[in-house]
Amino acid sequence: MPSSPRWASSSCSACSCSRAARLRCSRRARARTRPRSDHPPRPRSSRRLRSAASHATSLLLGWAGLRGAVPIVLATFVLSSNVPDENTIFNAVFFIVLISTILQGTTLEWVAGRLGLLAATPPATEAPIELGTRSNLALVHFTVSPDHAIAGSAVRELGLPRSAIVAVVERGDVSIPPRGSTVIEPGDRLFVLAPRERHADVEDVFARWRRRV
Repeated sequence: MPSSPRWASSSCSACSCSRAARLRCSRRARARTRPRSDHPPRPRSSRRLRSAASHATSLLLGWAGLRGAVPIVLATFVLSSNVPDENTIFNAVFFIVLISTILQGTTLEWVAGRLGLLAATPPATEAPIELGTRSNLALVHFTVSPDHAIAGSAVRELGLPRSAIVAVVERGDVSIPPRGSTVIEPGDRLFVLAPRERHADVEDVFARWRRRV
């Protein structure tokens, strides 16, 4: 059998090399001309948190379910359609809606808390003093905890700026007009009246009050 000439094998290898080189060049050219996004890729942790939050929301919506008057209204069509056992079907729908309303309605907040969908909101605090809109004074409040540095101190020892005063001390449901000798107790709410431009100084005093003892 005649053997193929040497130039054929060399040309085939050269052809294959040239094709590989052309493929590499074309890939590099496409990589250079490909538009780059200005926004960096989102980290996987944020994607996982978002997917977990959406999953928890879906579970809560699934637990809430469809209840109320809509299923009962739809069940009334069965009564007017001459379906066998129509009364049994209507009574079953009514019973399921009733049980669903009682069970899911009373446990909805508990399920939302277990899924981590409840946000802790502090109780609203009503100011005992109303200031006009044109007033240059601001009323800020501070709640005293048992481990705060000012617990057990007198009002004269609080270290407020000269332009700021403790206007009212709320102790439970009682509002106390403070004096210099009034002792601050844990759980008290202090309403401090100060000029708006001294708000930063008052916040610095609050930071000292929050020091643990």
